Amino acid sequence: MKTIYVEGGPEAFEDLHDKEWVENVISIIDGTSVEKVTDEFLAHWWGTSRAFLLPALLVDGVYAAAAQNSPVFPISKDSLWEQYLNINAFKGALWKSSESSYCSIYYAYENLILGIVSEIKGSKLRITDPTFNSEFMDVFGESLMGRVWTSPALTTAKEIRHSIVHNGGKVTPKLEKTQKKPLIENGDVLISASDTRALFKYLKPLVVELLREAVKKCS
Repeated sequence: MKTIYVEGGPEAFEDLHDKEWVENVISIIDGTSVEKVTDEFLAHWWGTSRAFLLPALLVDGVYAAAAQNSPVFPISKDSLWEQYLNINAFKGALWKSSESSYCSIYYAYENLILGIVSEIKGSKLRITDPTFNSEFMDVFGESLMGRVWTSPALTTAKEIRHSIVHNGGKVTPKLEKTQKKPLIENGDVLISASDTRALFKYLKPLVVELLREAVKKCS
């Protein structure tokens, strides 16, 4: 039987969207040949952040509506959240929201990498191409590749997604060998809202660094 993993209160599902960061990214790629692929990436991240926010938005909305109709609302927002956790369907939604958002955030980043390298090389590449890392290194060099594509943290994120999407949520041998594994219980990979937030935070500066270098290559 699968383990439903739920961690934290409503604050764990607070909005990931960072308007200032997005505006900075747009200013970097505006009018360049990587603008289209970056716009697609930003749309995916924006949509994922909206989906990730929904559980907290639900409880916030219910609490606000109830408090508006009662001068002294009898319970706190955290207590209301705890009451929702008694509903199995709500716990299942939290579990899948965290897991799905994690996979979506990583996969959009991977597609951004693929799109940028393909654009600069002038050919349609695939991540699974045996020569993809060589193509990346040919464009950006080994140092940048080690920071934004093949670092231990990114290798772990890639294997987490692979375990969830292609291995039924079971840990893969490659994930077992990574330095910083996620929580694993009975062979199931358990992703929390905090894991998703941490990945999002980790990737944001890498996106900026990658795009700055890509724009240089395109100019």
